Amino acid sequence: MKTLAFFAGCGLAFLTACLLEPALREARRTAIPVTVQSGLQVRVSASVRPDFLWVGEAWSIDIKSETPVSLTIDNRKWQAVIPPGPHTLYSNHDANNISTYGPACSTTPQSITVTAVEE
Repeated sequence: MKTLAFFAGCGLAFLTACLLEPALREARRTAIPVTVQSGLQVRVSASVRPDFLWVGEAWSIDIKSETPVSLTIDNRKWQAVIPPGPHTLYSNHDANNISTYGPACSTTPQSITVTAVEE
């Protein structure tokens, strides 16, 4: 009977940890600073949080515009033109889509700048 109670307690502790871990990571989400060119009609938000099991960082950039825009990460460390419409760029422990928009970027952004596309 004691063995059964022990395993039930372990199972309950594991289940609690599985449910709390994502909520704790979400609570640690912080914004990444975004600078948007004056007069540009675009919505941008960016954030970083601990990744699964706190191994590394996961980040995402949500951007929505009616025209193509130039998105720059960390003062020209990474730069690409983002087409019109809603887009999410992301990176986490097992997937990313950053190369869909430009060259690979393996670091967590510290700052983001959005400007009009130069013609």
